[in-house]
Amino acid sequence: YFYRVKSRDAAGRLTGHIVGNGLSTEQEYSPASGHLYTIKSNFNTTNQIRNLEYEYDLMDNVTQRQNHISGLSEGFTYDALDRLTQSSTTGKIDDVDYSYKVDYQYDINGNIINKSDVGDYSYNAASGVRPHTPNSITGIKTNTSTNTNNQDRTYTYDANGSMTKNNDKTIQWTSFNKPKSFTKGKDSTTFTYGPDRSRYQKVQTRSSDNTTITTQYFGKIYEKIKQNTNTEHKHFIYADGQLIAIHIKTDTTSAAGTSATSNTPATPIPDKTRYLHYDNLGSIDTITDGQGNIVERMAYTAFGQRRKGDWRASDPLLPIIPALTNRGFTGHEHIDEMGFIHMNGRVYDPQIGRFLSADPHIQDPYNTQSYNRYSYVMNNPLKYTDPSGYAGNTNYPSLAVIAAEMTKAILADITAGLFSQVVIAYAVSYAVTYIATGSGKAAQGAGLPAGLFMGIGGLRGGKVGADGKMHYNPGWEPGSMKTLVAHGLAGGIVQDRMGGSFGAGFLAGSVGSYFGSSGKSSKANEMIGNTAIEAVIGGTISVVGGGKFANGAQTGAFRYLFNDSAEHIFSPGVHEYEMMSKAVCHTSSPGCSIASVALQIQTVGGFPNQDSRVLKGTAQLFDVRITPLSGSDHIYSTATSTGVFNRTLPDHMFHPGYVRRDAIVMDDGFIYIRTLGYGIGYWGSLNVGLKNWAWDSVDQKVIDKY
Repeated sequence: YFYRVKSRDAAGRLTGHIVGNGLSTEQEYSPASGHLYTIKSNFNTTNQIRNLEYEYDLMDNVTQRQNHISGLSEGFTYDALDRLTQSSTTGKIDDVDYSYKVDYQYDINGNIINKSDVGDYSYNAASGVRPHTPNSITGIKTNTSTNTNNQDRTYTYDANGSMTKNNDKTIQWTSFNKPKSFTKGKDSTTFTYGPDRSRYQKVQTRSSDNTTITTQYFGKIYEKIKQNTNTEHKHFIYADGQLIAIHIKTDTTSAAGTSATSNTPATPIPDKTRYLHYDNLGSIDTITDGQGNIVERMAYTAFGQRRKGDWRASDPLLPIIPALTNRGFTGHEHIDEMGFIHMNGRVYDPQIGRFLSADPHIQDPYNTQSYNRYSYVMNNPLKYTDPSGYAGNTNYPSLAVIAAEMTKAILADITAGLFSQVVIAYAVSYAVTYIATGSGKAAQGAGLPAGLFMGIGGLRGGKVGADGKMHYNPGWEPGSMKTLVAHGLAGGIVQDRMGGSFGAGFLAGSVGSYFGSSGKSSKANEMIGNTAIEAVIGGTISVVGGGKFANGAQTGAFRYLFNDSAEHIFSPGVHEYEMMSKAVCHTSSPGCSIASVALQIQTVGGFPNQDSRVLKGTAQLFDVRITPLSGSDHIYSTATSTGVFNRTLPDHMFHPGYVRRDAIVMDDGFIYIRTLGYGIGYWGSLNVGLKNWAWDSVDQKVIDKY
């Protein structure tokens, strides 16, 4: 085997696995916050080769990371907008204490204006033309260890805002705004793209030894690399959604790539397997061979620039080009010869901490830092990653993400079961993935089935009549021929787009619709059972038709959740509202930050009649006592990184309902409290009408603290 799972925690997170060379890795998570605390890899209790430890603040920022094997310890500090402001590195080299510090400064637009290991950044903000693109950096350091050999660097851009000149590097772009070539002196790197705009070939020319290296990409599973007389075949092996091993086979001839009959094979190079091991960000930090020997260690600065992984080396902070793989920071491909990282959607320069081209997505319109289209993950590279090169995976509590959380919670509350949270959370969060992450593949996987099956529900019509029963358009009743055919077509399209069989999808959708509509109760509190039935029926029928169980199960679950169950989910009592408080404080004022306002929300501004602080990681019981006539109105409240999340209990007059209150920063630099309410109780309309009455006084308690 190449990989085997040993254990997972109650949340499904991987806590233990073993790879083919026998190296075992254990990961420890906080059950309350989900933070990854430690990563340890060893062959036995005495032969430990990896021991990483992480610490976090109340805003979930990484404040310290330690490598107990190398002795490297790094500390990090942040400003009120969660931007990294300092990274400090300490340790010992040959028993001599060593320390190194980098400071970061930003303007109000999220532009880096100074990076102490690089220099001072200059922008076009005054002219209003591309205010987020630096036109120069003065005093740039060419030796990151000693901060010496200062020089200036200039940048130019095309009409699309893509960098065309990076001092001594020239960059050309395709018509669809992806990098075509990088040239530095007599060296060059050129990419060729296919019809889907994914790169399929890279050609690197190196003048120092007159070498041309041609790499052909075949998806993510195979690369063919031709260099001089060698042709390398790299097979990439994945497990749990991550690249875990590379199997390398090398062909060697006296004149590779020619048809000369005199060619004779050179000394064969044995096949080899290399195992990759990752840190908390998904960056490769260690590579081992088939026998478990360490063949390479890697390390990165806070913003992703490579440095030596062996802290015992004479200068561990000097950049390094690895020999075995170009994968590195957060798992992406490094263009090491040019100093860039290709993140698929865009190319990133880790030295200056910025992308070379603009992000077409606005990730979160409620966060002013999202409007900087060149910054890397809103300048918090220890907390967030950018899997696609577009709209980083920041998990900021945007409206889409909060809606997903609330919808999952409401559906789970209706169906009242632990298993319901698993099934329904998967379906709902899958459906909002594109809005939350900007991933087109996720949108195809989630939005398509949701849209198709919801659309069929629209064709069926359906409304609650005076008799309290559901009435459908003629011919579109559950189990009718029209409904079966429509569900069959939808299931076929969805499975085909997921890489499965159209025929199997048609069976799963149509036959599943028939059996699903014939044997289930329509009561809301049995939604979980119905969803599970649909998933099992859809999966089984898909297998019978030659497809995958998982695809069929997903089709069945989506068909039910976005169709049959709609009459229960979208009842007359559904209500939602959003409101903003008056300004709490300005971020320029001492003591005013997201963290401090969030703390005050948790202390006095979480809900009406609050008498004690809401703690993080624990759902606490409170009686909010909305009116003297309503009696007890109990809720469960949990602290989040930016405020609180409240859930009403059955004795609450607005049950079932949910409210999230968050501290957010707006364009003017002021911090406000955003309240989102969502529920399906009978008093829903009244709740919407009284939102200001309920929350204005609670907001004022927080404002009074400033």
